[in-house]
Amino acid sequence: MPTPDPGPVPGDLTPWAARSTRGQRVKRAVLGRCARCGAGDLGASFLELKDECPNCGWTFEREEGYWVGAMVVLFAAVEGLYVAFLAVGILAWWPEVHWNVLLWAGLALNATAPFLLYRWSKTVWVGLHVAFSPQEMDSDTAGRTGSS
Repeated sequence: MPTPDPGPVPGDLTPWAARSTRGQRVKRAVLGRCARCGAGDLGASFLELKDECPNCGWTFEREEGYWVGAMVVLFAAVEGLYVAFLAVGILAWWPEVHWNVLLWAGLALNATAPFLLYRWSKTVWVGLHVAFSPQEMDSDTAGRTGSS
């Protein structure tokens, strides 16, 4: 498991955006880690993220309505799982497909997957956001410097 970036040390002026590539930020997020520093343990509960990273102090929620993007990620992930589930089910039972089994199992999947993927969708959204707007990683360092 990779060690998290400890952040700026005295005399080091390297910005956060230069410490990782776009791919590394997305990979960290998909693995449920902080996209900025790579630290894990971001969950406050089963469904919620902590307000900030325990390692680098970066605040996750950028503005009011920020998590709408996470809802889009969640919707895409759940529907992608559902399409894959249907494709595997149809191919496994072809030519006599058990449509009732696929219907009820698909409904159960669509009812439970959003709860299981909710927190993950938030970390992925943060990772996608900073992959395409890396300057956001340097926008608040209050947790690191101790200032407000």
